[in-house]
Amino acid sequence: MTVATLQARDPTENAARERLASATLFLVTSALVVTSLVVPWWTVQYAVPTSSGTESATIYFLPGSSARVLANGVSSVATYTSLGLGGSTGTLYGTVQAVGLIVVVAAAGAGVLTVLLGATKSWRRQISVAVATLGIIAVVGLTLTVGLFPVAESQSLPNGLAFCGIASGGSSPCASFYGSATGAWGSGSWGPGSGWYLAGTSLTSLVAGLLVFALTQRGAWTVAVSGPRSAAVRQHPGGEPGSTEASSAP
Repeated sequence: MTVATLQARDPTENAARERLASATLFLVTSALVVTSLVVPWWTVQYAVPTSSGTESATIYFLPGSSARVLANGVSSVATYTSLGLGGSTGTLYGTVQAVGLIVVVAAAGAGVLTVLLGATKSWRRQISVAVATLGIIAVVGLTLTVGLFPVAESQSLPNGLAFCGIASGGSSPCASFYGSATGAWGSGSWGPGSGWYLAGTSLTSLVAGLLVFALTQRGAWTVAVSGPRSAAVRQHPGGEPGSTEASSAP
């Protein structure tokens, strides 16, 4: 009887590299989201005439309870409540911060557990399920936040704000996510900040990390062939890649 042993296409060292790549992508996602939470998600710059002259300012909307205001060359931090935005706007940015922190923890946890998966021989199934669960939680949270933010932002601003009137009868920061306008009533421009773009970028790395992790779990199979037309297939324990053995009778 002739016995031939064939090396599997995805050996153990390949799975280790894939796990490292997946863990790296998860941790990069966590770092990107952390950064996005300390920079503006939306910005409005306006100049409108008032009884005492022209009022001009730039407001940087930050996740959490405060915004950064740049007026007449002076930068300050003010709460959304003190700016007259404590209602829906304050709630929106508080939610962005809360969901962002959940995503940070979930992505970082998935990264750490992915590394642990390659260093242990026990609880492998439970760890794999935990990584997948954390990854899915992060993807759902980040997708909803990044996707719904453009709609929620303009809808959250209360009527009566100075910059809401800069485009009477036209586009306005209180009615659209991005744009610009100029007229006798004043001028202004508004749009997404770097935080929103960073969050969108982190979604790409998060999905990529989850897909790479799925590849590490595809497993390898051992095929034992006995006789010309019979075969038995079994999977190696732990989902680790292995080898394929084929035997045939003379």
